[in-house]
Amino acid sequence: MEAVQAIAAIDVVENLPRRRIKLYNARADPFSLPDVEFRSRYRFQKDTMNYIIDLVRDDIVVDQRGCGTTPELQVLTAIRCWGRREVQDDAGELHGLSQPTVICDATLQIMDLVARWRGSTHDSRIFTESSIKQRFERREFRGRLLGDSGYRLEPYLFTPITRPQNVAEEHYSEAHISTRNTIERCFGVWKQRFQCLLHGMSVKMENIKPTIVALAILHNIAIKREGQIDFDAEEQLHHPALPEEDAHIEGGHRANINNAFLRAFVARHFNN
Repeated sequence: MEAVQAIAAIDVVENLPRRRIKLYNARADPFSLPDVEFRSRYRFQKDTMNYIIDLVRDDIVVDQRGCGTTPELQVLTAIRCWGRREVQDDAGELHGLSQPTVICDATLQIMDLVARWRGSTHDSRIFTESSIKQRFERREFRGRLLGDSGYRLEPYLFTPITRPQNVAEEHYSEAHISTRNTIERCFGVWKQRFQCLLHGMSVKMENIKPTIVALAILHNIAIKREGQIDFDAEEQLHHPALPEEDAHIEGGHRANINNAFLRAFVARHFNN
């Protein structure tokens, strides 16, 4: 009898439903790629990418089911997507829905960015209602901003002299154009690294502004650690010279004071 019970117990065990064991393919390590190929794919050098991953590692949630997706792979995947021409998500076009106004320095680092306005909003209005304007008004910064003629002339924001009257003003105009082209190069380098900014990408509406800001931060990290990029020739982007906006017409006492201030500055610094 005991033998019969033992056989029955074995039969029950053998007929229990068996869980299928999941097999996961080993994931390739992108850091094993040659340096040139890694930079072409992921837009950063390996040491810079590790620096970026370490910055956000503690904020990344890793799914504990299955193998999970490591912080390294999550960051690499996101940057790989942003660097490509097209990225698809649920709704909304990054291109055109949000109009960023950008201030950069001579090294092409982005010093200030406003990305909360619709694309049809004029730059001068965006700047007028920005916190950076208030900070310049409080004289928190040394130096001056350069803007096109769509902005209102201020003691801290110099615009072009559209009709130079003398040699000094001609020299000023030439210097203004060549120096203001820095922002053109900044946009060119930024869009070259993250081509989704150039070609547009579909993202959720609530993610548009955080995405633009994140790409600006990544751009600055790249400039600080790697300098200006030089991707393959077929990836080179050609940007026309920045067009002049329609002149911001302003009359009154304040405009006269600002014009007089600019012309005195030009006479003092551009006569030689």
